[in-house]
Amino acid sequence: MDGADAPEARAALSTSAAAAKALAIQVGLAITNQMFDLMGARSVASRYGYDLYCGLHL
Repeated sequence: MDGADAPEARAALSTSAAAAKALAIQVGLAITNQMFDLMGARSVASRYGYDLYCGLHL
């Protein structure tokens, strides 16, 4: 890699990483949304441990 290409390569890598992160977030939200649809509203009750705080109650 040439020294002149380094900023462009970093920019391309950064853009790819940001796109991958955005996709991972979208997939995670889609999966949890489908889980909620399948399990119903009562599934987020604290006794099942699928609530916002992952079952960690202080």
